[in-house]
Amino acid sequence: MIKHITITGYDYAVELRGSGRPIWVALHGFLGSAADFAEITFPGTVIIPNLLGFAQTDQLVAAKRFTAEQQVADLHTLIHAITDEPVRLLGYSMGGRLALQYALTYPTDLTSLWLESSTAGVSDTAARLARQQSDHEKALRVEQQGMTKFIAAWEAMPLFASQTEVNTAQQAFMHAQRLHHLAANVANSLRYFGTGYQPNNWLRLNELTMPVHLITGERDVKFKAIADQMRPLIKTVNHVQVEGAGHNVHFERKAAYNQWLRQAD
Repeated sequence: MIKHITITGYDYAVELRGSGRPIWVALHGFLGSAADFAEITFPGTVIIPNLLGFAQTDQLVAAKRFTAEQQVADLHTLIHAITDEPVRLLGYSMGGRLALQYALTYPTDLTSLWLESSTAGVSDTAARLARQQSDHEKALRVEQQGMTKFIAAWEAMPLFASQTEVNTAQQAFMHAQRLHHLAANVANSLRYFGTGYQPNNWLRLNELTMPVHLITGERDVKFKAIADQMRPLIKTVNHVQVEGAGHNVHFERKAAYNQWLRQAD
């Protein structure tokens, strides 16, 4: 079932699946959509929105609306338009960064937090400025070259090398999904909610009081290391590494991911 929720003039398309408890909210990554989780079987009910500016090609978003503060406010309104019960909030990559920001802002809304291949931001000032410059340059390339060339370069990044090993139908789905966005929205997401621009939440991880689950792919060296750094800073934490997976664990190892969701509490 698809439910449309309008928040400050923006039409969010939200997929609703399943029934009963627990209630999940699942947030896709950069260049993704709710379709990311089509083959993931959440126990209970799941709420899967297309995040701001993604997978809705006729809606141009005001640039500064992509800030973390604005997106958290939208997500809060969206969730409460569907349920006032506490939820299990899961986010992948960019969606994980948004999920973490939400958990720090509205902790009583959550029973648990699930972060797949995500980060608490960039703590080092020089590295943060360098990442902001990198995000800005990517934004310019999207605008100047268009989505086709940008996606070709994006898919060639070493971070996504393991995705070339999935079957051709899966690869075609992922490629088509990445293309299905407005270039202006993609650029402004990078400018206002790229990793270099999100709040540095490393010093706030100890504020998380709900159980936190970290999941990384065994082949994703960068985000395994980030999860290893996050783990001792969180009061109640579980870290799962999925064998054979790279950055996008739920896409590359669906069966293992579904089993993890069923078994983890």
